[in-house]
Amino acid sequence: MNAIYPWCPRRGVAGKNRNKTNQGDAKMISRYCALHTPKLWFPAPLSERQLTALVRRLNHLEEMKRMECNRKMVADEIVKPSLTESISALEKQIIKIKQKIKNHINETSELKKNKQLLESIPGIGEILSATLLAFVGDIWLMRYKLI
Repeated sequence: MNAIYPWCPRRGVAGKNRNKTNQGDAKMISRYCALHTPKLWFPAPLSERQLTALVRRLNHLEEMKRMECNRKMVADEIVKPSLTESISALEKQIIKIKQKIKNHINETSELKKNKQLLESIPGIGEILSATLLAFVGDIWLMRYKLI
């Protein structure tokens, strides 16, 4: 399977027909692939997809915690205990997700190796290395990717 950005075929294969139809698009993509032979696309390994899901969940929980903290700063006194409970529950979930991320990376040899390599760079710690592994993937392929 090839992953073609929508603008690539239009730029690379300018033809007579510029109508926007499924059949026209299929022909245009076919001509583009015949001329340029793009690299095949493969989905990320399951371990990377799971890590991405965990890192996204961590980001969402931290965002929810920030929102609750902001609400607490301007809330009426009657609502503050509820917000404190909510913040406490979110903090517990954040700790659990961070531990799950750490365990997931340590259980996967490829992720563990790449994490150690990333963390050997000054300024890259656990959170940044997990985020890079989740969204960039295999760092050995980085020379082929645009970041």
